[in-house]
This record gives sequence, structure tokens and C-alpha cells, in this order.
Amino acid sequence: MLPWTLSVGAVLGALLPAALAECGREALLKFADSYVFSQENGQAGYMENIADNFMYVENNKTREITSGILNNALVIDHRRTIADTTECATFTELIITRNASGMPAPYVIGTQIRHSQNDMSCYLIDTIVTTEGHWLFNVTGTLYWVQRENWDPIPEVERDSRETLKAAADAYLSMWNNKSAIDAVPWGTPCARLEGGVYTGNGGPNDSCKVGIPTNNNQAPNSHRRYVIDETMGAISVLCIFEHLENAPDSHEFRLEKGKVRYIHTMTVARNGSFLRNDARCSIPGRWRTYSTGTNDKADRGRETPTDASSAPEPGPMARRLEEATGEALLTGGRAGRRAVEEAGFSEELKERLFARVKDAQFRSENAAAFAEAGMPTSAGQGTRLTATSRPWTGTETTEDAVLRMLNDAHKPLKPELRGRPKMPDLQPVDMRMGQEPRLSAGRRAASARDKASAYSGMGLKELENGLSEDEKEAMKKEFRDRFRPAARAMPNTLTGLASLANERIEDAIARGQFKDIPRGKGVERDSRADNPFIDTTEYIMNKMIKRQDIVPPWIEKQQELVRQAHVFRTRLRNDWKRYAARMIASKGGSLEEQMNRARRYAKAEELHNPRKRNVDQIAVPTNSTDDPVMVKMRQQGTPASADAPSPTVGQGEIILEDEPLPPPFRDPAWLAAEKSYMDLSISNLNALTRSYNLMAPELAKKPYFSLDRELNSCFADVAPQLADVIKERAAKPSPKSVLETLEGRQGSVFDRFGAQKAKVYESKAPHYGLREMWRDLFTRKPS
Repeated sequence: MLPWTLSVGAVLGALLPAALAECGREALLKFADSYVFSQENGQAGYMENIADNFMYVENNKTREITSGILNNALVIDHRRTIADTTECATFTELIITRNASGMPAPYVIGTQIRHSQNDMSCYLIDTIVTTEGHWLFNVTGTLYWVQRENWDPIPEVERDSRETLKAAADAYLSMWNNKSAIDAVPWGTPCARLEGGVYTGNGGPNDSCKVGIPTNNNQAPNSHRRYVIDETMGAISVLCIFEHLENAPDSHEFRLEKGKVRYIHTMTVARNGSFLRNDARCSIPGRWRTYSTGTNDKADRGRETPTDASSAPEPGPMARRLEEATGEALLTGGRAGRRAVEEAGFSEELKERLFARVKDAQFRSENAAAFAEAGMPTSAGQGTRLTATSRPWTGTETTEDAVLRMLNDAHKPLKPELRGRPKMPDLQPVDMRMGQEPRLSAGRRAASARDKASAYSGMGLKELENGLSEDEKEAMKKEFRDRFRPAARAMPNTLTGLASLANERIEDAIARGQFKDIPRGKGVERDSRADNPFIDTTEYIMNKMIKRQDIVPPWIEKQQELVRQAHVFRTRLRNDWKRYAARMIASKGGSLEEQMNRARRYAKAEELHNPRKRNVDQIAVPTNSTDDPVMVKMRQQGTPASADAPSPTVGQGEIILEDEPLPPPFRDPAWLAAEKSYMDLSISNLNALTRSYNLMAPELAKKPYFSLDRELNSCFADVAPQLADVIKERAAKPSPKSVLETLEGRQGSVFDRFGAQKAKVYESKAPHYGLREMWRDLFTRKPS
């Protein structure tokens, strides 16, 4: 039985690596995600499963991965990845405008990652990095057009084979050294090519990729091609060396739909003037590059025997002049020039060349800024470059300029002498990988070990010992004795048994009273609106944040200010009138009871002629009137049919007899005349605040204007019932004494008040402390 088991184990051990080595699309995309994460954090350590023979190539040069672009933390604005399960490789396109610190860092990166078929370990990262100064580079234009393209997966029934994708890419890349390759390219309509930051289309149905294809087909081929083909996405990536352009590193990515080319993306690490120096006859508008059709450059050159440009007969002066005139007629003549060329009887080849020149000229005029930047010498300064690439004035301000102007108006830029580079520390990435616990040696484990018996010292047995009965003490001693017996204690081996044991011990602890003195936490306040299905969660959270931070709309702030000012005015008005009316009623003489009775009669008269009303601030009335029907109705509320109707009033134990005539409500014209200027000014200020508030507030929240008569009537109605109590308080309060009055009632100076009091001195009952006691304290030796 044992040999059979060993043989099965050997077979499983041999099959396990093969199962793990399967190159799946999910595994490839997962590693590509770790590559993008490493680029975002500026650390290559986040990529796992790196092979021992790993190699990092950047712009066709082998270098250390820590010294490349991966060592810079960058913010990814656009990312797209295609996967090749046959070659176990991926291609990732990245577009970057800034780094992690927020500073400008424009990059367009294309990266091929290759894995081993055996264990999926990464053995090669091959990347093309383009930035400012490279061919037609414009990260803003690149990001703009890429986001408007559709690179969704191709339906399975419409997918092209690997051979079709590779043949289309090779045919396109061979146009620079093979004239017949142009006809082999499966051009699609529409088709758009993104070259640097220049786009050959505008998103229309008639876009063409043929704009600017090379006319010189005798250039050096492109070598060292590396392919990544994804049938699911209908895409193929090719990295190569652009030989005729100073061996520039280059990346081409193609998208095919139903066998036709739909999109082409290119990146070339070459200076903008390189094409003019290397090939004066090269058409700049499209950066026309040659790529060989195979991976063996020598075989390609042996198979293709292009005719050298020097062997072709040079056209004469008249032929050149006619060609220039024809081209000028096409460029400036419009439809008439095109019709003249078609009717002139030129050959199809010459017509195609002439029409290609027209398209090239149109493309050049549409992208004049990009070509101006491409032809700019390296010695040109930043101001010259900005002037050459700036957009001509069209009579309307662009959105970018308007936004920049508004930002400068809102936040004035600092003076040049006050500016400095931002000092923002680089954010250090957090390693989220599971770490292994460090292994300690036997000596360190012994040194850090704890005595298990010391665990009993902190269990509070001494404190419990006094409160336990004899039976409980004996049971506890028995429990501890059982723990140290030679035989092992019975322990449950299931979760249910452990739960029962835990519950038993908890119940025993509750019975001993150990849970009585446990401090209880504060109750959790639960908002009932949090679980309300009729309130949107986002709205609830936002309202809670606004409420916690005391953020209110402007009209609410103005309302609070208005309420505060009105409260101050009304409080002062009532206090002044209460104090003045109480003094005037008390000054008429009589006993305290007569004065209080007089105040109550005034209060009764005030209630009959000026009844108290509800707060008018709670009623919305038109703001252009203070005599609204609502207020008129309020004044009529509580008004009896006859002022002489008998209604005895009881207050403070006193009864006003029915047959006694009531005096008119208490008023004082002298006080009103003295306070009129203050009250008019206060009412004007309150009305100004009300007007400002009503301009902000919604219709239902608007407030009426303030009226001095209404405020005085409200003040008289509120103060009248309080006058009797105020008179009583004034009478019960002791009269203030003069500062110069002494304790005996005599008049004297201020110092007499503090110095003329009698003082009593009490003698201490302790023994006298004399010279003998002092001598004893100073020289007596104290026992050590």
C-alpha cells in the first residue's frame, strides 16, 4: 500500500508545477496591475514573482530598474493593457501629466512585460518612454484623443486571427522600405492615427490613416521587432528600432476591426528635427516610419530589392516647374484646380502623388502648431517655443485662457522674489503585503518566556479571599489543586464544548459578584433618520456634516442677525419701561398694597384695551404693509364686546371688585418723547436688516417690517402684568447706604469706615513660648 501512495504523490508533484505554470489572461493582467501600482508609488518592489535572470530595458537600453522611470512616483491619467496568452506577455499604454507631488511630469509610456511559460515569473520589462522634446509629443492632445476612442473587446465571432493581426502590422511597418506594402495594408474607413499628440482624424466617419504616408520607400527598415498580440481586443503592439532615424526606439500599436485597421498609436524617442536631417524628402505631417515585414533583417533586405533613389532619372527643370505649378494649382485652386488635374490626362500614379501632397498640406495647416514645435531648433528658448506653438487669435477667448484668468483674479500670484519651489515631502508607499513573523533563536525564546505560574498573581484572589465563605474557599482550593495533578484535565474538543465551558465560568463569576462593579459605557445615541428609507443616504450625510460644522445658508445667517438685533431692542425697551412705570406708579403714594393694587388695575385696563398676542415673527405677511389683515384679525382676538363687561381678575391674592371703574392704560408722554429718537433709529436699523433679509430669503420665510406703534403696544401688554411684582421687589429690597456712613450711623471719612470698628483679641490657651523653649528647640540633639 505504501509504494502505491508514494507513486501517486510523485505523479501529483510532477503535475502541480504544470498546472501552476498555465499562462492565463487573469494572471497576466494581475501582474500588469502590480506594474502600474509600482509606477504610481515609484517603487519596483511591489512586483512579485521576478525571475533570477530578470532584465529591464528602457528605450532599447538595458539598465537597472531602480534608475529608470519606475523609480518616479507618477499619477496615471490613462491606462490600457492587452494580453498575449500565447507568448505570455502584456503591453500597457500609460499617459501621465503630473507626478505624485502634483508637479508637471508629462510622459507617454508603452511597456511590454514578458513571463516565463514554466512558472509565470517575469524575466523582461521592455518599455518606451516619451516626453517633451520627442517627436510631435503633446501629452494633452494624446490624452484628449485617446479618451475618445473605443477599445472595447471584439465580439468572439468577429475576432481576427493572430496571423491577420501580425500581417497588417508588418505591412504597415514595411511602407518605408517596400513600395508594394502600401497596397497590402488593410486600410479601414474610418481610420485614425495618433502620432505623438497629432491626430489624423476628427472623430468623423471619413477619417483616414493614409494622410502623410511615406513617399520615399527606399529607407532603412526597422529592426528588432517585438510583438504582443491580443485577439480578444483586436490589438497588436510592436516595439522596434527606427534605423533611418538615428536608431530611435519606437512603439506602434494597432487596432483591427473586421480585418481593417481602425486605430494606430505611435511613440518615437527622437528629437523633433531628426526627420528633417535624416530625410529631406520625408513628409513631416505624419512621421512616416519604415518597419520591416519580418524579424530577420538580413532576410528582409535580401528579399526586397528596392530601387535606389540615386538610380532614378532626375527630372529636368521644366518637369520640376510643371510639377510645382500643378501642386500650387491644387493647393490654391480648390475644386477648379482638382478638376483641371483630373482632366489633364495625368497618370494614376502622378494623380495619387499630387492628391497626397494636397492632403499633406491640409494636414500640415490643421496642425501648424505641432509642426512649428517640431521644426524648432534645440537652441530656442521657452518664450520662442510658446510663441511658435500658441494658437492664433480668433476674436474669442478660449476656455483655457478664461479659466486661467479667473484663477489669477481669485488668487493673485506671488511676486517673483517671493516665489519658491514647493516643499512637499514625497509620499512613502505603505507595504500592504503580509509579513512573516520573525523567527527567534532558542536563546531569545527562553529569555522572553514568561513564568506561567505568575498568571495567578493578578487574578485578585487576595481581595476575594475575605468575601468568600468557607465552602467557596474550599471549592477554589480544590480547583487549583486539580490543575496541578499528574493526570490531564478534561477539556472540550469542539466549539460547542468550549462555548459551554466559557458560559459556565461566566455564570460562576456572575454568581460571585465579579460583574457588579464593572464600569458601564455611555449609551450610543442612535439617529432615527439614519435608517429612514425615504431619506437619501448622501443627503443625510451631507446634512449631518453641515449641521456639525454649523454651516448655514447666507439668508439663515442674516435671519439670525435680524432675530438677535430684534431681541436686544425688545429686551431693552421692556426693561426701561418696566423700571420707569414701576417708579411712576409707586411715586403716587400710598401703602405697598395700594401701590400693587393700582398696578394690577392698570394691568387689567391694559388687557382690555391692548390684549397680548402671539409672536408676529411666526406669521408671513406682505413686506410692503404693516397693517395686514392678518394683524388686524390678531388685534381683534381677545377684545371683548364691551370694556365694561364684568370679569373679576385674581392676581397675587387680590381681587379687583367689579364695581370699581378701571383707569385708562398707563402711558407717559414724557418718557415716549425722551426715548423717541432712540426707538426711531432702532426701528430704522431693524427694517434695513429686514429688507436685506427678505431679498435673500425664500417667499415663505420672509418677515414683516417693524412698526414702532406695534412694538410699543406689545411692550405695554407684556410689561403691565409684571408691574405689581416689580413694585413689591423694589419695596422689599434694602435701601443703599451711603459710603460715608459708619457702622454706628455717624458720618465720617472713608478711613473711619474701615478703622473705627471694635476688635476683640482672644488669648491662646496653649503654654507660653519663651526664651527657654526657643533655646531647647535650637540646641537639643535629635535622635538619629
